[in-house]
Amino acid sequence: MREAKHAFEQLYQQVQRQYRRGLAMLIHTGETLLDPERPPETTLAALRRELGEATLQEAVATCIARQRLEDRGEIDALRARYPGLRRYLPTFFALPFQGEPGSEPVLTGLDLVRQLDAGVLKTLPWGAPIAFVPGKFWPALSSPDGTLDRRTWELGLAVAVRDGLRAGDVYPNMATASFTSVRNEADLTRNITSLPRIMFALPG
Repeated sequence: MREAKHAFEQLYQQVQRQYRRGLAMLIHTGETLLDPERPPETTLAALRRELGEATLQEAVATCIARQRLEDRGEIDALRARYPGLRRYLPTFFALPFQGEPGSEPVLTGLDLVRQLDAGVLKTLPWGAPIAFVPGKFWPALSSPDGTLDRRTWELGLAVAVRDGLRAGDVYPNMATASFTSVRNEADLTRNITSLPRIMFALPG
């Protein structure tokens, strides 16, 4: 989503400015500690007073924030917009997709997410496929308790389906759809043509 990418870029620029100051402070701290002319009996308390403990803590926090942003900033920004995307995902995932050989993990993922949306499954089961999740999403793929994070996993599945549609490896099979009315068929056709445009805005 363009909004997620824009939010990530804005936050990155802000943290980058702070990071330069923080990094300079940490370099100064290292140089102070390694100064060969510093008396060896200098205490930690004395170093904290000299360097400014509050300034040093701020520098460390800024560098940690920069590292987290590098590791998972883009996926965190996208995850924040997941509730809005969820308005479209169940309808998109419910389309009768089929695929070429090699797309089995994606098709298995689609079957699982349909069961989750229908309430048949309450959580992602152990062994759910994850090979299709983009590498940049992996830092946010596991929850603190070790289970898969559904939000990240589902976004990864959306990207995989999007990429499959682009490559022709995954495609909706209209012949297998059952229709109760012409209106339902028109709705499904409209979903196929409009929802991929939403998916195409996802980062890959």
